[in-house]
Amino acid sequence: MNKQEKLAALNANRPPCVATLGQGRVTDLNSDGQSVTVEFTSGDEHCHSGSVVQGGFIAGMLDNAMSIAVMVECDQKFTPATLELKVTYLKSGTQGTNIAKGWIVRMGRTIVFIEGELHNEKGELLAKASSTARLLSRS
Repeated sequence: MNKQEKLAALNANRPPCVATLGQGRVTDLNSDGQSVTVEFTSGDEHCHSGSVVQGGFIAGMLDNAMSIAVMVECDQKFTPATLELKVTYLKSGTQGTNIAKGWIVRMGRTIVFIEGELHNEKGELLAKASSTARLLSRS
């Protein structure tokens, strides 16, 4: 499967929870095969205090991008189950487009270490994340 076919398949088979995060759409698979970019649209339903995106949604966006990076790398034979997730919030996220990038730091037979960053449409870094996940067989 080429890159465009992989992108189309990932976007066609999004789980319903991704709609809750802002219609996450995979926009890029990097050539190294271990990182992805996912674009989310944050609206009123994601915000508190006016136009500030609630931190749980930001964590979800990062977790989603990191998980997709793992699933792409293992040809969707495994699902990463988050064991630990750390998010550092650097700047308030606001309504509009938020872009999450997730990548694999190291993947073993049963455990994977992943990281991610979330930027706004201006390119400003909003949050960083690191996660440890267990690889669960999808069969």
